[in-house]
Amino acid sequence: MPMPKHHRRLRLGALILLLAFSLLLSACGGSAPAPAGGSGSTNPPAAGANETLTVAIGIDADTLDPAGQTTTTIQNMVDYVVETLLNLPTAKAGGF
Repeated sequence: MPMPKHHRRLRLGALILLLAFSLLLSACGGSAPAPAGGSGSTNPPAAGANETLTVAIGIDADTLDPAGQTTTTIQNMVDYVVETLLNLPTAKAGGF
């Protein structure tokens, strides 16, 4: 005798609930990663010590030529790269 439809839905719902609960438990569990120094030290790195900032950008840059910027995103990327290459002196009393 085949199983009634409501029993199949109940079993499917219970299975989905069980899978969601097990996914939640696996996401909450686990151990913390080991410190980067390997010595167990929890001190923060010294200022300027190989710090890297990684930024995800949603498009591929078609050019990094400052004169050939095509979008605002590319313009911002070029500005971030080129900004540190040129530092103008600040105006001081009796300056230029």
